[in-house]
Amino acid sequence: MELRSLIRRFIPGDTSIKVLDVTGHEIVGYIRDLNHTGFRLGSNKPFKIGALMEGLIECDLENQNKHRIPFTGRCVWGDASDFGFSIKDIPISEEKMLDQLIEKISQ
Repeated sequence: MELRSLIRRFIPGDTSIKVLDVTGHEIVGYIRDLNHTGFRLGSNKPFKIGALMEGLIECDLENQNKHRIPFTGRCVWGDASDFGFSIKDIPISEEKMLDQLIEKISQ
């Protein structure tokens, strides 16, 4: 059963979008595709379906300083190294930054 509700934007090979733990000290994995409701995470860390994760999406838009978007996500599927997360919560103040990130990788 397909759980995606929107087209996800594939992350180009020259772009690296890290997901960090909520403290910002540990790399959890790298986003492989993304939309406004979720993302596919490449990670060596195992996640159980239904598990919640609080973290930071690190993005670099137009060579500005790296910006970290806080989020809460829920794992909705997974295999050995790929995990699908739905975004459950992102601060309203950060939605524009997520829009800019999605626009950047869509070009």
